[in-house]
Amino acid sequence: MIKAIFFDIDGTLVPFGMDHMPESTVRSLYALREKGILLFIATGRTPHSIAHVQRMFDFDGYLTSNGQYCFNKEKVIHEKYIPQESFRQLIPYLDEKKIPIVMATLERSYLNRPNHSPFEDDYPIVDPYTIMHEPLIQIMAYIEEKDDPEFLKHLPHCKSARWTPVFADIIPEDGGKDKGIDHMIREYGIQLDEVMVFGDGGNDITMLAHVPHSVAMGNANDEVKKHAAYTTSDVLDDGIYRALVHFGVLEAEG
Repeated sequence: MIKAIFFDIDGTLVPFGMDHMPESTVRSLYALREKGILLFIATGRTPHSIAHVQRMFDFDGYLTSNGQYCFNKEKVIHEKYIPQESFRQLIPYLDEKKIPIVMATLERSYLNRPNHSPFEDDYPIVDPYTIMHEPLIQIMAYIEEKDDPEFLKHLPHCKSARWTPVFADIIPEDGGKDKGIDHMIREYGIQLDEVMVFGDGGNDITMLAHVPHSVAMGNANDEVKKHAAYTTSDVLDDGIYRALVHFGVLEAEG
């Protein structure tokens, strides 16, 4: 029996380029709520970049920054940060290679240099040394995928959770959405085989491989799909609703 479901946001709950969920997804969420199933977000987004989703639906809890910061309405359930000394070692390499990064703290995010992206207008540019006192939950490095290994040589005890060719989400090496889910369900006394997850990106692979009832969206790439127990239709083709019916969690409408 499914007792909890975790949803990625971009490309799963909300189609890329849109600011709302498909109607079938909204109806499904309310139907799941009526059945008493706990509903959680599992996103690579930071805690301060999910307000639009919180306005769409009142989820029971949030796994953010690829599992590094997990919370519900009452408390923080799990938090994990980039090791400060590792970040200190990275800074000279950033300066040498002129690599732009976004440095995400709990309250806001910063850029270390102009990167000619839409984020440049949202995030102030600061010297990384000036925010060393602020715990970093995630770094977004604007590098090509082939450069991930070299970048990580200069950031010990961290790994890439990439979901886009534009940048890599960098998190602690023992982090990930799978670890965040373990912390969340332990808090609620739920077993892994009572959980379902939905995702579409490379940073969803760890949770798709970890949870027996895992669903890849039809718009996911083949590498993501091969780690899921089931592949549903595209997010815009009622993908979430169709998977819930397939697994018998919801009955077909009409």
